[in-house]
Amino acid sequence: MGNPLKIKTTGGGTWISLQETPDTELTHTIHQILTEFASSTSGTGTLSVGTDTGDSVGTFTDTNSSA
Repeated sequence: MGNPLKIKTTGGGTWISLQETPDTELTHTIHQILTEFASSTSGTGTLSVGTDTGDSVGTFTDTNSSA
């Protein structure tokens, strides 16, 4: 299965074509998204478990990312 597509543009922003996102860009994008998700403690998309009782469920280790 191929990577997601991205819009390829000139330096001035003119649309040229679609191209498959290179693995290096995809890895960086995933890292940025996961970092933001992990550091966000409120709002849409956050997960809080046991905050009312103080109970801890455990920890999460990202073993998929090479960053």
